[in-house]
Amino acid sequence: MTVVGTLVDGLLGTETDRTPETPLKIDDVSLIVDNERRRLTLHALERADEPIPLGDLAEIVAMGELEKPPAQVSGKERKATYIALYQTHLPRLERIDIVAYDRMADGIEKGTAFAHAHRILEAVYTEVEGTEQIDGGERR
Repeated sequence: MTVVGTLVDGLLGTETDRTPETPLKIDDVSLIVDNERRRLTLHALERADEPIPLGDLAEIVAMGELEKPPAQVSGKERKATYIALYQTHLPRLERIDIVAYDRMADGIEKGTAFAHAHRILEAVYTEVEGTEQIDGGERR
């Protein structure tokens, strides 16, 4: 087995290790890892005990992306993030069951594959950036 294959197996688990609740494939992992807004969405949901309204999620993601406190995020920046989440990022994450978005109640919450996606993202950060935790907001 190649080094890359070993790393991927370590991150994703073998086919027998995976359960129907975490149906992530390598392309699903790539979808998460390659976009900051999607990564920040996972970080926000990891900390949430209840569904997050889209407007709140947009503000959290914009703050992380721009590295600004809430008072310094402009309405235009917040709106751009809101639109991108609504039109692009949430549908992609929803399609692979990482998030569940109830549009009628305006709540975004963890999907059935969320825990698996979060473990993979933590492992990627540890491997690439030498951090042990992504939930604290600090990456070392």
